[in-house]
Amino acid sequence: MNPIKIATISLLTLAIAACGGGGSPTGTPTSDDNGGTTTTDDGTTTSTSTTVGTPDIGSGNGGSYSDAVILIANGGLVDGKLAAGGQVSITVDIVDRDASNARVAGTEYGVVFNSTCAGTEPARASFDNAEAVTTSGTVTTTYRAEGCSGEDILTATLYNSEAGAVDTATKLAIATSVIEVVAPTVNDISYVGATETSLGIKSVGNPDLKQVSTITFVVTDVNGDPIANQAVNFVLSSSSSSASLATDSEITDQSGEVSVVLNAGPVHGSVRVIASTDFINTEGSSDTVFVSSAPISVTTGYPVQSKMTLAIDSFNPHAWHYVGNTVSVSAYIADRWGNPSPDGTVINFTTEGGEIESSCETAGGSCSVSWRGQDRLPGDTDNHANSLYVNDRAGFSTITAYTQGASDYIDANNNGIFDDGESFVSYGEVFEDFNYDGHKQASEELLADTDNNGSHTAQADVTK
Repeated sequence: MNPIKIATISLLTLAIAACGGGGSPTGTPTSDDNGGTTTTDDGTTTSTSTTVGTPDIGSGNGGSYSDAVILIANGGLVDGKLAAGGQVSITVDIVDRDASNARVAGTEYGVVFNSTCAGTEPARASFDNAEAVTTSGTVTTTYRAEGCSGEDILTATLYNSEAGAVDTATKLAIATSVIEVVAPTVNDISYVGATETSLGIKSVGNPDLKQVSTITFVVTDVNGDPIANQAVNFVLSSSSSSASLATDSEITDQSGEVSVVLNAGPVHGSVRVIASTDFINTEGSSDTVFVSSAPISVTTGYPVQSKMTLAIDSFNPHAWHYVGNTVSVSAYIADRWGNPSPDGTVINFTTEGGEIESSCETAGGSCSVSWRGQDRLPGDTDNHANSLYVNDRAGFSTITAYTQGASDYIDANNNGIFDDGESFVSYGEVFEDFNYDGHKQASEELLADTDNNGSHTAQADVTK
């Protein structure tokens, strides 16, 4: 027999019965000798006074009154306990201690419900009506366990109220009770996310790629509620990237979440974090659930020349002595493994004819700027192309795109990193080649003096 199903059926019955919790007692009222209370056939004692001496809160009234106690409906419990994720009806009565604990009717009061689990962040329990206003002297609400387990201390605080507004400045009285919630059974572990999905290779030092990522998972029960204090184990799906975990196990927090730190290794690759948790299932047997994170890439992120492409949407715009026409210019970059460089990598642009946006930041390994025909107009610059008229066309302007990157090299031992003795490619410093002859002229501007020697350094023939 499934105890959770029994509890759910019982709770539904309670929820229906609770609808009349604040109604009038049945039976014929009789007055006491003092005329201050009336008692119905069902034993409900109600104050008939227009003033309340000392208001109090608890369970019942008259001779059956239990001071400062919240009534928990037994029908919502199984063996005195509430099922994980279950709900139960709770009731409090407002009485006048100066009138033999007779229920107060006709006077407005407010009641605020809370519990230890409901007060956590995030809340692991709730009330259908956490703040209630009554003139009947009785308040009934439903308590719901939403990840809470073990003993939960419930409180109901009595306040004055006027025109439906509870005055929480002064507490009049407090009632409490303890409800025990059965520990939830693990049903699922899910991947939440990672702070970084691409990491920089250890010791490479790319400022745009962090070398640490925090991977988060969450453990839930059959109701989808989080499970706190559950041990979770971690392993890597592959050792090819030489990445490592800061720990091999952690405990879930009050949100059911647990995190582990992944550190990048010295080798390019892709890795996933596999999280698992062991538990006892509803049949009493040992069980385990697993989940894998999304892949985390370990790479340099530095663009290389052989993976950089510059494209324009028109090679012959109407811009010969004509102002305003635009051309879209796009740059594409990737590192030596063909992985896109980190989002936000800045690519700079220059041109000797017309106007071009100075830079753009990549997203997914590319970005675009706009070139516009204007002074200096294409054809006004002294280069060899501008002196040619082919098929009645003339005008020539170069566009240069550049960014900081890394040299290509030959990975002779296939270990994913550069080693002493391996050949690499050297590049000259970037300059504006106005006349498109491949050589730096005195009139052409040096765009990146990377060695800070104040002059252009040409490509060197280097094999180390």
